[in-house]
Amino acid sequence: MAAVLAGCAATIALSAGCVSTPAQPQAIRVGHHRVRLVPPPGWEHLDHGREQLFRNREAELSLSLADLGPSSRAGLVRELEAARRLWLEGRRKDAFARMRELHGPPLAFAPSEVRAKFWGPWNEVVYFGDHADSAAVGHGFDALIEGTATLAPDSLEMMAAYAIMTTEDVPGREIARQERRILHGATWVVVDTWSRVSHLDRRRLACLDDAGYLLALRMEHGSVDRAGLVFEALLGSIDAEPDTALTLSAATR
Repeated sequence: MAAVLAGCAATIALSAGCVSTPAQPQAIRVGHHRVRLVPPPGWEHLDHGREQLFRNREAELSLSLADLGPSSRAGLVRELEAARRLWLEGRRKDAFARMRELHGPPLAFAPSEVRAKFWGPWNEVVYFGDHADSAAVGHGFDALIEGTATLAPDSLEMMAAYAIMTTEDVPGREIARQERRILHGATWVVVDTWSRVSHLDRRRLACLDDAGYLLALRMEHGSVDRAGLVFEALLGSIDAEPDTALTLSAATR
């Protein structure tokens, strides 16, 4: 009996010694976002700046965490102010290039006549190009910032629809399920899409409005059946941290 108990004790001790410690969160920059997360164990992590890719080559599965740009009217204001700062620094071409890239859910889902009215003052500036005087450019920025109040109201569901519209590479998909979740004090919207015809190939996407910018986790390759558990573990680990520089900027406006 003593030998049996000793053997059991040794087995328990050995098992305890083999228990792996939980993975520690990593601090990662994703475009405008500062996040802490736990990458999927055994998966490759590729840092592309605005997009973080997590890939399992053997299983042909991949997830991406990306900054999709302004998520709300407040985010558009921040982009406009950033472009205006470039202009004030004498970097006119960079400022105008940033304006050409201005996008986001409020603009995408606003009626065409609202968008036309919003862009009207800036189109007058662009018409004169390098010959536009400083007063006209300054007025153009001011008018656009004021005009953000006329755009489509903010909503997480609209942000998710925008994320699907701008990232989905397979036509003929529709929303199968949608819900809100609070994770680490932040409200995410989680959406499943599937084939409109077969109701198969279910994929998942989660979006967060992080201080005016859209953070999105989505399935690049693989369905919910194959990558759902990994997606949920990664999503549950994501903790968006306040960006000190952006907080200070907002406080000084």
